Amino acid sequence: MSFPTNQFPLSNKTILKHLETLRCVRCSEALELTDNSLRCGGCGQRFPIADGIPLLLDTLDGTTQETAGHMEALFRFPSFYRFKHGLLKRLNKTDDLVMSDFLQQKKIVDVGCGPFSYGFDVTLPHSIVGLDLSPQFVRAMSQQDPENLYLVASAKKIPFADKAFDTAFLRFVIHHIPGDTAELLREVARVTRGHLIIFDHVRSDVPWQAKVQTTYWKTFDSGHHYNSMSEWDGLLKPYRVVEFRRTGKMFGNVCQIVLDLTAGSPS
Repeated sequence: MSFPTNQFPLSNKTILKHLETLRCVRCSEALELTDNSLRCGGCGQRFPIADGIPLLLDTLDGTTQETAGHMEALFRFPSFYRFKHGLLKRLNKTDDLVMSDFLQQKKIVDVGCGPFSYGFDVTLPHSIVGLDLSPQFVRAMSQQDPENLYLVASAKKIPFADKAFDTAFLRFVIHHIPGDTAELLREVARVTRGHLIIFDHVRSDVPWQAKVQTTYWKTFDSGHHYNSMSEWDGLLKPYRVVEFRRTGKMFGNVCQIVLDLTAGSPS
């Protein structure tokens, strides 16, 4: 279906590129674009578009940006978050995964996109959709990359149809999201037909190393929970893991994971 783009503001034209796969987070029906909102054709719910940014949250479930500590408060301040990210890269150098094969001309969803692009070449994908609960982060990304779509949405209720994307990213997001991580992975897998790439942390099984890591994380990160290897094994058991690598100076505290979803994802 084609749409006369000249009737919409410039900021809404990025929405039009993805309108056929955008879905209501309440009833999963298709959305219709108006001048200042997205309207569900099923339940009639309207989702506002503020300064060109779609706000696709289910107001009934009370989803908010829950913070676990002082560092997560930086989610309201993109420039400070960028500084923190640069500092951690210097403190904890990692041997990063080569991801060009998962990016080249692919449709990407970056779940928990943050306020700036890092970790992959943004010129390679066919398109990028970034979502984050922080309006400040989404606004910052929209200003940096107006050719792609960034929206306020929850990782637990992604406003897109099944298998809408080739590749999904969860980059240092999982430990910041409270609740059922298995449910979170199922939701991201639902919208992904190719590969799910996860960067996150691993808590050491050696007690003294775990104490050092915990101090480091409390000081520089303050997430909700950091998985041990046995916890990661349980979470990833339903999936086809094509790569799992540990890196980082803090006793291999960073894990880089690639899941192959081409054969389908767990229900």
